[in-house]
Amino acid sequence: MRKCIVASLGAFVLVGGVATAHAAGVHVAPDGGTVTCHVSPEQWKALTDRGVGFRAMAPGVQLTDRAQPGTTLTDPGGRLDAIGHGQITFRGGFRLESKATGDFVEVTEPRTALPAGNPEFQVRSSFDPVGTRMEILAYTVDPTALHLSLLGLTLGIDATDIAVNPTFAAVLTRTFGDGASETGMSFAVCSAALTVRLTA
Repeated sequence: MRKCIVASLGAFVLVGGVATAHAAGVHVAPDGGTVTCHVSPEQWKALTDRGVGFRAMAPGVQLTDRAQPGTTLTDPGGRLDAIGHGQITFRGGFRLESKATGDFVEVTEPRTALPAGNPEFQVRSSFDPVGTRMEILAYTVDPTALHLSLLGLTLGIDATDIAVNPTFAAVLTRTFGDGASETGMSFAVCSAALTVRLTA
């Protein structure tokens, strides 16, 4: 197996280019690093106007470096091809909670795709405390914002807007009231700095 991976990477280096590696069947598996997400200004205003707070879920870390809160997503997994297309998973998430009523929405364990996806999360809420896996957001990473290095074994994604889909808009509205969010609203802006390893 190792010889096969080395040979494929050698073809990439000698013949030149991502297209060669792609044709040779080179794949990578994310194995470290984090995704960083901050709630968008418009979504944060809609939530704070209704007395809703934000908390990162472990193992993610709460981000307080901006006016809008955020979280990291960690422990990446999945499998991508030589141009960064494929499936990817993370651990972590966030919890939104009304300070007045205790009503909440908790979103964890994302599973999604690159370069475009409708991330699926485990979603718990006041009216569904057990939780349901559902697609709640949508995004497309611009080709110029996706940086996969097969030599450096890194994957970077520049700041990308993540939008609310109709399902999540309905969950937030039911939990926190009209105007808590709406379909197409920017929910967060996310970027990534990951390490990868070669795989078959």
